[in-house]
Amino acid sequence: MIIRNEKVTDIDAIIKYEKLTAQTPGFLVSILDELTPVYYQKLIASSDIDLIFFIVENEKQVVGHAYLLPMSLKALSHVYRLTIVIHPNHVNQGIGKLLMDTLMKAAREKDKINKIESLVRSSNKRAIHLYEKYGFKTEGILKKEFD
Repeated sequence: MIIRNEKVTDIDAIIKYEKLTAQTPGFLVSILDELTPVYYQKLIASSDIDLIFFIVENEKQVVGHAYLLPMSLKALSHVYRLTIVIHPNHVNQGIGKLLMDTLMKAAREKDKINKIESLVRSSNKRAIHLYEKYGFKTEGILKKEFD
């Protein structure tokens, strides 16, 4: 397995795997029609966003990705939102750990990142366990937040 920075040419694979992951209830906050090439083209191609984005490949196939995206308001620009997606056929292979190790190292190298947060459904026990291993704490439970 190799880990590398994202490229615009990864967009189709990213969307494919997010849509596959979203089919499992409770795994992603996004819904299928929100996962569009236009969204990822803007995200990856924008020079205005201080994005940290990594791809994991196994035998030249994208099997996971993760990114840290700064909040858009200036008052919150020190807070980054974490998204991590592992292809459903590649879970329990250490990909989440590889992505988290790489993201946390990159985050430590940026002075402006003071907080990393993630929205996780309470039913996604695997993600919660991974985040807790990296020191993430539950700050609150959002009621009636997601459909």
